[in-house]
Amino acid sequence: MTYYLPWVTNNSSHPQIDREYPEQYENISPTHMKYFTEDKSLMGRIVEKVKQSEIKRLKKIELRKELFDFWCDQIKHITDTFCRDENNQMNFFYFVNNQMGTIDYVRYSKEYFYQNEDRFRKRISELYIEFIKENEHKEGTNN
Repeated sequence: MTYYLPWVTNNSSHPQIDREYPEQYENISPTHMKYFTEDKSLMGRIVEKVKQSEIKRLKKIELRKELFDFWCDQIKHITDTFCRDENNQMNFFYFVNNQMGTIDYVRYSKEYFYQNEDRFRKRISELYIEFIKENEHKEGTNN
């Protein structure tokens, strides 16, 4: 059975949980109609399941955004401690993200970061040396 989610538009790509969802018997095949005649509350349970699934999806999106912001803030803080030159701080941050694949770490928890913070600091210090060498090489070829 498919369930049509009304009020889904380009501006609002997910169902609005607080809206009333109509019963949609027209989407039920005739062979399955007997389940709905036997159990009058089945359609309500289906609608509630759709709403709960949407709530879970929105929570996962929010958690992912929160973790993304956390990881970016932590990596930025570490990169700024190594790269004191304010003109190069963002370049170094992007360099570290490209080399380490920081975006891939978003699937890990905050606890994972704190457990491995020393390892991240060590790796970023190595990348800083590499970043300095790469910048010196670029400046040498431009002159």
